[in-house]
Amino acid sequence: MPFHDVYQQPHKTFVDIIGIVVHLEPLKYIGGRPYREARNALRWALAKVDKNIIIATMMRRNNKYRCLETSDYSTIHFNPDHHTTSRLQIIRHSLIQNPRSRAINNFLENRQAQLTTMIPD
Repeated sequence: MPFHDVYQQPHKTFVDIIGIVVHLEPLKYIGGRPYREARNALRWALAKVDKNIIIATMMRRNNKYRCLETSDYSTIHFNPDHHTTSRLQIIRHSLIQNPRSRAINNFLENRQAQLTTMIPD
């Protein structure tokens, strides 16, 4: 299923994804405790710098924030040796050579605008 179809899935639907890490938001804290991703903060930071390919399984769709979130069953593999990642290697290399491409800038601007309309300060 294409990634844009993931956003049309019902709330709390589990999906598996494969992609390239191009942007990383600062970690958020809820109730003084960081999200579970904080356990792998260094790994995520390095994934952003190196534009790592990831495969994430059992990610949960969140309608409120229009995002995917990890669950207790999620697993994330960084740069896996998997046949589906071979096509992404070409894209990954072009992103490393030109890290601020127009497509990435447009995505980040649109995502930031969307989040500001949905999340109150």
